[in-house]
Amino acid sequence: MFYCITRTLTNSMETVLVTVALYYYPWPKCKSTSLTKFLVFASLSVLVRPTAAIIWLLMCSWHLQQSSHNIFKILKQYFFIGSVMLVFSCIIDRWYYGDWILVQYNFIEFNVLKGGGSFYGTHPWHWYITQGYPVIMTSHLFPFVMGAWKARNKVLLFLIVWTIFFYSFLSHKEFRFLLPALPMSMHYCGVYFNSLCRKPRIKKKKLKKRSESKQTKTTSSSDSLVSSDGSTTPIIHQSTGTVHVIDGAIDESQEVDGAAEVTDNTQSSSPSSKSQSEDPFEKQQRKHKHNLTVAKYLVFILIGLNLIPAMYFGVLHQRGTTVVMKYLYDESLEKDMDVLFLMPCHSTPYYSYLHQNITMRFLTCEPNLKQEEDYIDEADIFYEDPEDWLKIEYKQQKRQLPSHLVYFNTLQFDISLFLSQSGYRQCGKFFHTHLPEGRTGSHVIVSCR
Repeated sequence: MFYCITRTLTNSMETVLVTVALYYYPWPKCKSTSLTKFLVFASLSVLVRPTAAIIWLLMCSWHLQQSSHNIFKILKQYFFIGSVMLVFSCIIDRWYYGDWILVQYNFIEFNVLKGGGSFYGTHPWHWYITQGYPVIMTSHLFPFVMGAWKARNKVLLFLIVWTIFFYSFLSHKEFRFLLPALPMSMHYCGVYFNSLCRKPRIKKKKLKKRSESKQTKTTSSSDSLVSSDGSTTPIIHQSTGTVHVIDGAIDESQEVDGAAEVTDNTQSSSPSSKSQSEDPFEKQQRKHKHNLTVAKYLVFILIGLNLIPAMYFGVLHQRGTTVVMKYLYDESLEKDMDVLFLMPCHSTPYYSYLHQNITMRFLTCEPNLKQEEDYIDEADIFYEDPEDWLKIEYKQQKRQLPSHLVYFNTLQFDISLFLSQSGYRQCGKFFHTHLPEGRTGSHVIVSCR
């Protein structure tokens, strides 16, 4: 959540809207519900990312089933708010694209009907179950399982299973697609911690047995007994539960909880009798204290397991592609620039960070929208022979060379000859990651001329 929700992903906005919509959902016997607000936020979540319809297909069906006595009125409200939000979306897209277009249908057509998402990679059907969901939960998986087991209301649990089930049919899978399921999962983590922090209940059977044992002990006590050797014997008063030894010299009182107990000094009570006579309230306090200790340890463990990775992945890991944009922004204030990013597509935040009117270009990785045979995207063509691509793209076509080249250090050796021949020099180098992989290097380099 720390890593993904802060980014400008449609999944982030989908997660926020789904969570707010669930808050206003017309839950039975809940005061915070608002059908109008629920429908507005639910509609927005579908417009932003149509996959959210999987969630609302189940929840809206359940709502209509619960409101069968007033179903036609509710259906009118569904239709009215849904239509207004759809028209609002179409107007915005008309203004942006300059033509009437239904982007939600294009999304479904490309990703679901045509399977275009598989261009970016495919995974087996069980990936979300065996890898996707366990990885995004990680340290919270244990409290989630315990909370789901203890919870009385398992609607959200069924909704999580429902979502994962339908997402499993899509060939292209990513961790971020499960982001809307995280707030629902955290609900059950909260249920588990709540069960640890509240006082355990005392079962009525134990209280009943305790009261019966008191009555039995009091009725079986006698007024006084004298032994054959003339020694004195305690007298037990039923009303007060007080023990008096009649000897003239001793008059000792001992208050007993509910009934008097007489034991010989030479005898010891058995463990079974102690457990039977144990006060349920004392047992409740001891168990409550133990549960609070467990909860505190778990909180510290979760903080340790999440805070350190959050700081590393949020501050250090893959920071180079953002830091280089800050460098380019500062450079753009003083000079005209023409930047070429020789990186895997969408490696940098691009104009969303720079906000300057300068020319920039990156290697594209568009899917095969025109259904061409033996299609290879621009990024793959470049990485087959980087130096040859640069010569064809600029020198043979007599294009003006860009003022700045941005690339990972893994590419430096392959284009070093082109850089020296074209008059480029290194003017910036920024740390990116401790875990370089494939086309992504440990540092981002800027060459300028």
